[in-house]
Amino acid sequence: MYFPHIWNVRSVYFVAPIAFAIALTPSRAVAGDNGAIFGAILGVAAGAMIANGMANAQGYRTIRVAKPRNPAPTLSYAQEEPALLWNHNGSSVNLVAQGRSRKFFYDQPRSGMLSAGARSGSMIFDGEAVGQQYRGTAYIFTSRCGQFPYPVTGPILDDYRRVELRGQAPRVDDNCHITGYIDDLLEFQLIEPTVTTLPHESYASSGSSFHPAISEPLEKNTSLECVPVQSTDNDRRDPIYKISVNISFGDNWSPEDMSISHYAISGASYNRADQYTRSDLTQTPGKTDYYWTGTWTKNSAVTMRGNLMRSTTNKWTYSEQQFKYGIPEFGMLSVCHSTESE
Repeated sequence: MYFPHIWNVRSVYFVAPIAFAIALTPSRAVAGDNGAIFGAILGVAAGAMIANGMANAQGYRTIRVAKPRNPAPTLSYAQEEPALLWNHNGSSVNLVAQGRSRKFFYDQPRSGMLSAGARSGSMIFDGEAVGQQYRGTAYIFTSRCGQFPYPVTGPILDDYRRVELRGQAPRVDDNCHITGYIDDLLEFQLIEPTVTTLPHESYASSGSSFHPAISEPLEKNTSLECVPVQSTDNDRRDPIYKISVNISFGDNWSPEDMSISHYAISGASYNRADQYTRSDLTQTPGKTDYYWTGTWTKNSAVTMRGNLMRSTTNKWTYSEQQFKYGIPEFGMLSVCHSTESE
């Protein structure tokens, strides 16, 4: 048996004679010879113990080899493709979501993290989504000693646009020894996809200055196609691959009607208006931010809230949260693009 972390020099005096005695034992020994063989081995072992004691008296000491610290895993882009970028303390990171698995990897570490040993693809968090929380293992980076793991857990916030993880991060001294633990908070904020489009006439007069993004005018009937990028529905055997969202506006641009259809890989489709009744459609004043709520037809204790939002850079997202007795049970976030209205 091999022990990689502690190796005792004195053990040579004990193990080697036994191995030597066994090697000299004829392989054809029968059952009747076992007693003699065992006695011989014990005799050699006793002699080895005496030699070991003599070695100890002569000042031999135990050599302890520091346990090598494996670096945190890195992302294999050939196997996993991140969906969206997030901000983490000034670094951009990727979230990879597969089933209930959730992993954060550095995309572009900030300078301080580069000095600590983080690189593009270095793992920050490895865990899973459980209900409305993430839980798993986070990593701290030290330039001298590598990475140290510690357990963290925390909620999913702001309609799946923010995650907060808390845990006890280890304190490490210059000799790579853990000397204690400190409360640590890891916050991840979704970076909304940004593509700034300026009117053609702006290019001629803009020179070297910058301009705010121009909000595109809404269509009276806006149709969107959305792709799920995050979900806590870990047990779904027929996953949703596309969501169609259609919203209509009145003369004052208040929302009048919204329809949501989910399409599964099997070909099945689900219309939220058929699944949820007693619905309501509202808007955040002054924003292209729309909510619908409804009660499940099969169980009045189950409700759902959907949120369609357009960012200041004209990017649409659609999210859903399901509640049972007011407690979150399911959540989903999708990114959307406009399609031609029928």
